[in-house]
Amino acid sequence: MVNTRIHSMTWIYLSERKVGFEQLRIPAWFWNSYEWSSFTMATAKTQRPILRRALRELKAGTQSNSEDLTPAVRSYFSSCQVSLRADINTGVGAFKEKPGRNDFGKKLESFAREATYFSTKCSGQLKLDLDSVATLLGSIAKKRFQTFVNKDGQTIEYYEGFEISEVTAALNSIKGLVDSLGGSSINDEPNEDMPIEFDVSAFPAHIQFLAEEQNVLQFLDFLLMRIKTLLADSRMKSAIGNSPSLTLEEWLNSYVSGITVIDLSLIPADIIHIVVASISRLTFEAVQRYRRLKGTVLPTVLVLEEAHNFVKKGFPVNDEISPLEICSQTFEKIAKEGRKFGLSLVISSQRPSELSDTVLSQCNTYLLHRLVNDRDQDLVRRLVPDNIGGLLNELPMLPTRKAILLGWASPIPILVEMRDLEKIYRPKSDDPDFWNVWTGLAKREEDWKSVSDEWQSR
Repeated sequence: MVNTRIHSMTWIYLSERKVGFEQLRIPAWFWNSYEWSSFTMATAKTQRPILRRALRELKAGTQSNSEDLTPAVRSYFSSCQVSLRADINTGVGAFKEKPGRNDFGKKLESFAREATYFSTKCSGQLKLDLDSVATLLGSIAKKRFQTFVNKDGQTIEYYEGFEISEVTAALNSIKGLVDSLGGSSINDEPNEDMPIEFDVSAFPAHIQFLAEEQNVLQFLDFLLMRIKTLLADSRMKSAIGNSPSLTLEEWLNSYVSGITVIDLSLIPADIIHIVVASISRLTFEAVQRYRRLKGTVLPTVLVLEEAHNFVKKGFPVNDEISPLEICSQTFEKIAKEGRKFGLSLVISSQRPSELSDTVLSQCNTYLLHRLVNDRDQDLVRRLVPDNIGGLLNELPMLPTRKAILLGWASPIPILVEMRDLEKIYRPKSDDPDFWNVWTGLAKREEDWKSVSDEWQSR
């Protein structure tokens, strides 16, 4: 126990020694696009593509020195170049006819504003090039911008149709900027699922910008609200924030090496399944890459307590994937594929009937404690050979610390007794001492002030 690290939201003491406590850390930039989509409840048609593009562009802009904006400028205007080329391929409907001309005018204005924004943070030739692009795009859009006052006295803004020569001029201006920075980065951008650090606080603003560019902002209100709420919640910052900075290498050294105990008791319900899914997925991918690089496996075991909270079965089929479903799918994949990469699962649950059938079907050893629920007993009978049915009749009557061991770890089913763990190492799971407390035999001080002070602390 001395070498064990405990990652938790609370302080944990064992005996008189404090055993390697650290704050649980799983920075939000570790999350992949599926986990972000699940948390934000992003819809498949409009929201998910924009969310993934935002992740790609933000991650592409932070692979080099954060003070050098060249990668970010190159990445952003590479996507602008692709967008304008797509408009030309679409034809007059994209920039000359209504309503395409209005969307195109707003797009040019948006590109010009971004060029001006980058220009304020750059210097030298890059600043001059960005100012040139901003001036040209702004002048093309301004030339076609019109207004009129309708019968209700409202001022209506619109754009007249753009000519192909104007669209081509805008494209060539952006292409010249991108070429001066090394050419388009579309093909060498990082995948949106790669754990590359980016400024998560800039995530909602970038999504909003992309939505405005595509004129679909009205469809992303809820998604933006979810992300802004996540980033503003002080309860979550300690777990998913990246202050102090934590690299992927540091995380792997801290969480995958040695023995790590993770306490999730005070993780907010909004993110608990995403946090568990991220930790499990990163561990799985780490051992996969270890085998590919080293040519051998790194034996690793994930132990999941109260597994029925994270490995459920029976999800409805629809476009939206809930965080719990993402979590269950992650463990199902580990159960099916993890063994060949050296990753195994130990799952513990008081309600096996609620567990995923996929995960249960991959179990080769069972340690059965007392089960009194009929559904749980029926499930266990279906999982084990018929010739030991009589032994399973003892499940409802098994004493504390007694269990039935069967499967690959035991040639024949046997009754085993758990070793008595020293009290200082036992989990705090004793039955509540109602009678002694209520009758005054055991004292409990109702110190609600300390509870409220800790609860409300930031």
